[in-house]
Amino acid sequence: MAKVLSDFRYVSVDHLVAPGMPTYQHLAVGAEFQNTVYDFLKSFWYQRHNLDLSDKELQDLLDDYKNTYYQPLHEPTRDLLKSVLDKHPAGTPLSVIDLGCANGTLLHYLQSIDAMDDVRFVGVEPYKVFADDLRETFPEQQVIVGNAEEFPDMDFDSRLDLPVTTVFCSLVLYMLSPDVAKRCLKKATEMTDLICGFDYCLNARGEIESNDDEVVMLEYNAPTGQIYFAHEYEKYFDELGFSFETTSEPSRPVEGREVGHAAFRAQRLRGKS
Repeated sequence: MAKVLSDFRYVSVDHLVAPGMPTYQHLAVGAEFQNTVYDFLKSFWYQRHNLDLSDKELQDLLDDYKNTYYQPLHEPTRDLLKSVLDKHPAGTPLSVIDLGCANGTLLHYLQSIDAMDDVRFVGVEPYKVFADDLRETFPEQQVIVGNAEEFPDMDFDSRLDLPVTTVFCSLVLYMLSPDVAKRCLKKATEMTDLICGFDYCLNARGEIESNDDEVVMLEYNAPTGQIYFAHEYEKYFDELGFSFETTSEPSRPVEGREVGHAAFRAQRLRGKS
């Protein structure tokens, strides 16, 4: 990682947050390095997924992910999901594809608010332990063991024989290089008119200064190699014929957390297909 990040510069986000708010360090890195940085990230998660956990450690991990959407950070996620449910036509199945579904975090939340009636769900999750736990808890739902790079080539038509209400992704896209994130979003736009999620959005409209030949990244946890991408989502979605909006403020303070995360929704523009 040191070799990759020997050619970078720090960029300021002071104009985007209130004074005193905790923020991540942000870097502008040459775009040619994006795949090298992404390879470091993949290596980190591969090692995390192959840790030798005790039974208690594994159960604690599964329980933590089941309860993810009750964290203060995810209040906007809860509001977003309730909005999708409120606008969904009564008597019509709610069909969801969840990229990076963990062990059914979304399903656990829907179950807790009695919103599981006629839900058709297909999750995509690279960590087999999570996928197995989802299958055991929600045997009527589907999960594919696979990663984001494989997502654009997956066949969902044979799994969901009805229109897809939304493709959902929470805290996934900022772990992906711009190239991979764009391919995933393109696949999503081929399946639905609505894409929802929760991600790092402080640079969603290109608010952080960078050159055309640079990508903006954030030091989420630099010592472990967790240096994530601050994507320009509005630009990505505009190229795909979708509008983009954050449904919460990226600068929203959350106790004990750096600011920058927000819920978002992207909708197909009329006349675009």
